[in-house]
Amino acid sequence: MKKYTLLTLLLFMTMTLSAQQMQTDARYQQYEGRYGSKSGVCLFADGTFLLYGYATGVFGHYKFEKDQLLFFPDKQELFIVYAHQNKGLGDSIRINYRGFQEGKTYIQFDQDKVQRVFNDNANCFDSPFVDQLAKSATTITLSAVVEQTSREPQQPNHSWNYTLAKGQNDLILIYNKPKREYQDFMAVMEHANGKSRLKLSSYGGEEGYIKQNNDKDEQKQWQEVLSWKTSYDDSKNNPENTVFANKHYHSFPQPDLAEYSLDQASNQLVMANAVENEAYFRNDQYNDNRYLRQYAILQPKSKSTKEIVTKNITAGSIFFTTCEDPEKSYHYNGYLPREDDDQEKPLTLVDPPKPIAPVENQNKITENADIPGANKTDEDAAYTGIFRPFSVDREDGFYRVSKRDNKDFSKTILEKQPALTGQDISSVESLTDEFGQAVIRIKFTDGGREKLRKVTAAAVGQPIALVVSKKVIFMPIVNEPISGGDVHIAGIGSAEDAKSIAQQLQPKK
Repeated sequence: MKKYTLLTLLLFMTMTLSAQQMQTDARYQQYEGRYGSKSGVCLFADGTFLLYGYATGVFGHYKFEKDQLLFFPDKQELFIVYAHQNKGLGDSIRINYRGFQEGKTYIQFDQDKVQRVFNDNANCFDSPFVDQLAKSATTITLSAVVEQTSREPQQPNHSWNYTLAKGQNDLILIYNKPKREYQDFMAVMEHANGKSRLKLSSYGGEEGYIKQNNDKDEQKQWQEVLSWKTSYDDSKNNPENTVFANKHYHSFPQPDLAEYSLDQASNQLVMANAVENEAYFRNDQYNDNRYLRQYAILQPKSKSTKEIVTKNITAGSIFFTTCEDPEKSYHYNGYLPREDDDQEKPLTLVDPPKPIAPVENQNKITENADIPGANKTDEDAAYTGIFRPFSVDREDGFYRVSKRDNKDFSKTILEKQPALTGQDISSVESLTDEFGQAVIRIKFTDGGREKLRKVTAAAVGQPIALVVSKKVIFMPIVNEPISGGDVHIAGIGSAEDAKSIAQQLQPKK
């Protein structure tokens, strides 16, 4: 009891000191604002911050230590488990795996042998990843071998154990691979030539991020940032202990329960006009929100950092996927055939889903908007339009940009020869990030890594164009040299778009 009393007292003292610092340190108010444009940091007067970029949106808190700012991102749980009683499964158990393709991950049911979730060098993913066992289980153990990089501190391996309540047979398992953006970092603030510049230890390069001018456009952007922060504050005050998902494991915001009724036989929520919208959602099954299941979060019974017992691991993996052998790779088969899949029909338009009559005092929770500022570049060359893919007479590869037109991207002129080609790529995979965004991950060969470092070092502040099938699909601004040889591309459309692009970019053997 004394131990817990001491921890509580220390936590209280820390919170009190932080609150006192914010009351006495005028810099919290003075420095509030958005630093950077397409990527950067937002500082808030209450001591919280937002680190944002192409596929990043991480909140946390910061404090002043003399002339330095110390940042502490909100840490993700390594594993998150949600469970539901699916009466249609009987004695079997069904599992949806999310994020497990991001690392060397394992699962064990009861005292069975440990199973690898994905094969080595898995790529060309076809989500959702769903597996079903013809038996029940009372415990599950999730394990991960955290691979080390030169930029990350030493991480232990992890094994978390969960106990399932009676009847819990439908699971959503989430693995949040440790990532750079969730590590603590520091910064200094510099003031020169009437501008404030935030220089981070981990991001932004030598130039850092300049505070945005408080003009009309920035005020609009800032209001969007504040709206996102409001959603963040609400989520902190009301942690998400439940998830609502359809049978394809597409998650939805908490529904307005006035529009649904609980079907006791199937233990799922059924929308009032479900039958009327059958034809529409037959052609859009992933987004079908007429039948929802409510999953409750499970707390781990124990957490361990002991080494995984390799002698008890089965051969192979639950999911096998590789672009080299797509026929043998996993493909989700849960969708019903579309109405026009097996027969030729004239093209017809399906009516949109019929709305439910308005209900007073609705309190619907909407999904987070895109990261604010995602369509703007650095202050010295701000975009005035939204990037859209455009055709170009170039082979596949990464190109330096000779001339760009920020109002009409199709007038952009690329260099004649690519800086990197498919021969510089070692692997490409499509995946989904922690925000549900479709992402393409490109790993380069040793030679390609050096080319990438040189071309991005020479193009800081300038765009790099990625050409696939005679079309520029992505043209980001280079904020700092890329030396890791591992690039994530987000904002390229749906999961199917990402999968198609990843297949086209696969290195030619």
